[in-house]
Amino acid sequence: SISALEPIEQQLETIRAVDPEVIHGLPTIIAELAIRARAEGWRPTNLRRVFTVSEAMTASARSEIEQGLGGQVFDLYAAAEGFVGWECGRRDGFHIHTSNVVLEILDENEAPTPPGEVGRVVFTTLDNPAMPLLRYAIGDMAVAGDGQRCPCGHPAPVLPRVLGRRVPLLKVGGNHVSPWGVLARMHELEFLQQFQLVQPADDELHARILARPDHEVDCAAVSELIAEELPDLESIEVSEVQEFARLPSGKAMPALAEPTFPTPGV
Repeated sequence: SISALEPIEQQLETIRAVDPEVIHGLPTIIAELAIRARAEGWRPTNLRRVFTVSEAMTASARSEIEQGLGGQVFDLYAAAEGFVGWECGRRDGFHIHTSNVVLEILDENEAPTPPGEVGRVVFTTLDNPAMPLLRYAIGDMAVAGDGQRCPCGHPAPVLPRVLGRRVPLLKVGGNHVSPWGVLARMHELEFLQQFQLVQPADDELHARILARPDHEVDCAAVSELIAEELPDLESIEVSEVQEFARLPSGKAMPALAEPTFPTPGV
C-alpha cells in the first residue's frame, strides 16, 4: 500500500516498480499521478481497473486517470461511517448498497427530494449493531434518482450523481450567491490541475491555481471565467502556487475554502 501523504514522486516511483493490475485510492491523488506519468512518458502495462473513493469524482479527473494510466475508472461512494454504493460497468450513477444502508435525498424541509433535483444525502446504517446511525447527514449533496432499475439489470436503486460536500455561499453585490457555477466551469480550463477559491472579504475573490506540468499558466483566463460567472465582483485576484497542502486525511484541500484555511505552499 502507498500512503496518500507521501510525496507524489515517491508514490509514482512505487507504482512504476510494482506495475499493478488494480489501483485504489483518492481520485485527486490518482489523477495527479496520471498527469505526472504522462509528463514523464510512462504508462502502466498491467493496469486494468482503477477504483476511486472518498472524494467527489469529476469528469476531468476521470479523463486524466484513464488517459494517463490506461485503466478503466470505477468510482465508489463511501464514507468512514458506511459504504453507500458503487458504479457498475455503465458508470452512470451509483448502485445503492441496500443491504448496508437506507439512503435518502432530502430537501431543506426534510422531505424527499423530487427525482432529478439536488438535495442532502442522509443514510441509515443496517450493518452496525454497536452504534447504528439513523438518518445520518454526511454533508454531501446529490441528485435524487427516479427509482428506475439500471439497464445493467442489477436490482439496486441508482443514485444518479453525487455533487460533493455542501459549500458556503459567496457574498457578492449584497447578495449570497452560489459558487457552483464557477466551481463547475473551472474544469473547462485545460491547463488547470487543481484550484482553490477563497473569499477574503465581500465582493472579493482570490483564486489559487496549480497548472499541469506540461501547460502554460493563463491567469487572465481564470480571471475572465470568474468575471463571467460573477460579474458583480469588485476584485478578482489570481495567483499561481507550486503545490497544495493536503488535509491530514490525505484528501485534497477544498476547492472553496474559508480564509482561515492553511495557506498552500507557494
